Amino acid sequence: AELEVGQAPGDETPTDSEFSGYPLHPDYNVGLILYEQVLAARTARAWGREVRGLWSKGGVYNSRYVMPKVRLRPIDGLTLILAYLWARGDENDAALWATREPGDRSDMNLGWEIDFAARYDFAKLAHAKLELGILRPGKALWRDTNADARITDEDRADTVYSAQVRLGFRF
Repeated sequence: AELEVGQAPGDETPTDSEFSGYPLHPDYNVGLILYEQVLAARTARAWGREVRGLWSKGGVYNSRYVMPKVRLRPIDGLTLILAYLWARGDENDAALWATREPGDRSDMNLGWEIDFAARYDFAKLAHAKLELGILRPGKALWRDTNADARITDEDRADTVYSAQVRLGFRF
């Protein structure tokens, strides 16, 4: 069993002269969906090509997270992993639409994710891996459809699913 916690500080106004937020390196993987897919796309869309330096590129972005994980090795070569990820935004910026009021962090929940992986090592040089994930987005990721009012249940983001299969070789 493992318990991983982490943070990438945010910056409510990242385009001013006092830059204080940065994502973790994109090669440091946390979960399958929230950071790798959803926030990578969301930050690219929010900041645009002109400020690519603010994109998360799949790294942990503007948030704190907790991820307990359990690994089992029931037979030689087989590893099963079950992980739960919960994250909360650090600062209210253009990529997190929790509220329109600066400084209000009441709805900064990014949501929860459950991931499952099965990895089988064979021939001492290769492995096959199946990964499944489900993300239930929190209010910070809901749709922003009405610029004059707070986000409502009608703006709820859809649940996101992922299935990935890999075949890897070690050299």
